[in-house]
Amino acid sequence: MLGELLVSVGDRPVAIAGRQQRLLLMSLALRANQVASPERLIDALWGPTPPASAAAGLRVSVSKLRRVLASAGAADVLVTRPGGYVLLLEAGRTDLARFEELVAQARATDDHVEREAMLAKALSLWRGPALEGLDHDLVAVAELIRLQELRSLAAEDRVECELALGRHREVVPTLEALITEDPFREGRQGQLMRALNGSGRQSEALDSYRRFRQRLVDETGLEPGAKLRALEQAILLQEEPNDQPAVPPGDRPATGKGEQPRTRRPWLVTAAIAVCVAVATAVAAMGWWWPEEPQVRADFGTVARLDPDTGAVLGHVDVIARVGVGDGFGDIVVGDDVWVLNSIDHTVSRIDIEDASVSATVAVGADPVGLALAGGDLWVTSAAENEVVRVDGLTGDVVSRIPVGDLPSGITEADGDIWVANHRGLPTGSVWRIDAVTNQVLAKIPVGARDYRRGPQWISSGAGSVWVGVPNLNAVVRIDARSNKVVGTIPVADGGVCGPVTAGDAAVWVAGGFCGNGSLTRIDPATNTVVASITSSRWHTVFGAVPGFGSLWVNTDRGPFQLEPDTHAVVGRLAVPGDTSFGGNLTVDAESLWIHDAGSQSVLRLTGRQ
Repeated sequence: MLGELLVSVGDRPVAIAGRQQRLLLMSLALRANQVASPERLIDALWGPTPPASAAAGLRVSVSKLRRVLASAGAADVLVTRPGGYVLLLEAGRTDLARFEELVAQARATDDHVEREAMLAKALSLWRGPALEGLDHDLVAVAELIRLQELRSLAAEDRVECELALGRHREVVPTLEALITEDPFREGRQGQLMRALNGSGRQSEALDSYRRFRQRLVDETGLEPGAKLRALEQAILLQEEPNDQPAVPPGDRPATGKGEQPRTRRPWLVTAAIAVCVAVATAVAAMGWWWPEEPQVRADFGTVARLDPDTGAVLGHVDVIARVGVGDGFGDIVVGDDVWVLNSIDHTVSRIDIEDASVSATVAVGADPVGLALAGGDLWVTSAAENEVVRVDGLTGDVVSRIPVGDLPSGITEADGDIWVANHRGLPTGSVWRIDAVTNQVLAKIPVGARDYRRGPQWISSGAGSVWVGVPNLNAVVRIDARSNKVVGTIPVADGGVCGPVTAGDAAVWVAGGFCGNGSLTRIDPATNTVVASITSSRWHTVFGAVPGFGSLWVNTDRGPFQLEPDTHAVVGRLAVPGDTSFGGNLTVDAESLWIHDAGSQSVLRLTGRQ
């Protein structure tokens, strides 16, 4: 599945003809040994607008695939179960599973030669784009994002091993190719500088840094991070050794002598997993770790506030903290602590606001989508498991798993309870209300037309109501939080309901998302009418918006923009580097803006007052 689909039974290749047959088999293999519902398979085969005959077409496709597999000697692999179909596969029967197993084995060994060999074998399994064609299936897209990031990390891990083994010269071409793929990934840039420096090419290492810095400044208005600046200084100040690799000194093959273990801060544990043990010692010697007990607050730099038209720097916003979290895009919610959803590694991170450190990392189930706070606890929707996971706010332990409707996504708190938007929930297209004390389902409220593929997904609370974005209606549905009754259905321009809904007492903001026209819709809760549809040539896609500090902060494919909340005039753009472009990854509290940068797997806390 990591490239063009290839199938075999034993040593015998099996030809899977036709696009639908191939997509069906990939969808089933992606959820091997689990029931795949007909609705989910219809999504994978036809996308959000299937034909009326889709259910019958799926049955025909399953029957044809069974015949093909049976003729190859695998008659009992594809079976029908209550609720859908299951592809029965033994462990390690897909290249996807073998890739993950090899990467896990590599990270479990301290032997650099063995680790590099296993990572090389894992990366060789990729023959092209993974899961090709499954761009309509939500589970497949999330899995693909996770796999691509895991592949990137495995490539960087392999480079670290080669550097630890002294193969500086050999690894330079590999790093140049990796940087071409992702030019703003500072870790790779640091690896290239170390490789050039270790090859006796100090001037090229410094030139590489200067080119990277210039591009970063030109395109984002930001300076490189402290780690990369420290590496540049170390290369500048080094004295040429006789026959030893250059800075960092621990970057030569480890001897095991004289190494002093260090206790890393909790928020760096995720990054530490991705590097070889000997290299971690080298990097510590280079000052790439923060001090364990700093006497003063670390200098996290600033983010430039740019003129939205000319790009001129209007000012700078202080970065109060930069905290490493897990992999992927995800919601941020702020209470006594900050909770961040790591969609790729299926966890949530709890950030201590005062210490700017991760105090807990909690596994919450497959395909987590949304976060909410209620009763002092964190509540997480797990789309693949069709449940809401409750995490104790103090201990970080999972204390409850509550079954809900099919493919739950959005979640919010209102009137002291939890409200969940079930994308395909029963009743069809529904919102479930859960008692935040007893975990009991109090109500199931239908909100959508009979369309399983574009049901309610985004949900927010404000003005005494729960507001639900329902793409198949091109509308936002308003539910009274006391009566559990739908009290309004507000039509939005075609394609305008495809992203997060943010509700307040004065306005409800609806993002157009991927399938929109780059619009942000404003609804007046006093009248239940659309009062503005905001578009701009400065961005293509809107992924969410939150009000705060006298402004409206709009998250787009060009990063965060600052709007005047009444006139909707665009007054600034924050030049945040990295990947901050998915909805739900920007929020505000009383003092700060919190922005999730999936590119560097970190959360930035910015000064809110401008």
